[in-house]
Amino acid sequence: MGTSNRKSRKHAEHAGKNKDVEFAMENANQEDLEALERSRQADQRQEKRQQPIISIEHDDCR
Repeated sequence: MGTSNRKSRKHAEHAGKNKDVEFAMENANQEDLEALERSRQADQRQEKRQQPIISIEHDDCR
């Protein structure tokens, strides 16, 4: 097998990872619901980290 074939096959194996997938809530099982909750919590943590730090200047600091 040539190098390019190995690379393209390896790329194809990883192409499906990290993709968003859709599912209907009525078809969701317990694992799906738990994954949704973990995703929601991760999004909240990420949003919290991205909030800008507001600097408040006091009159006595000038």
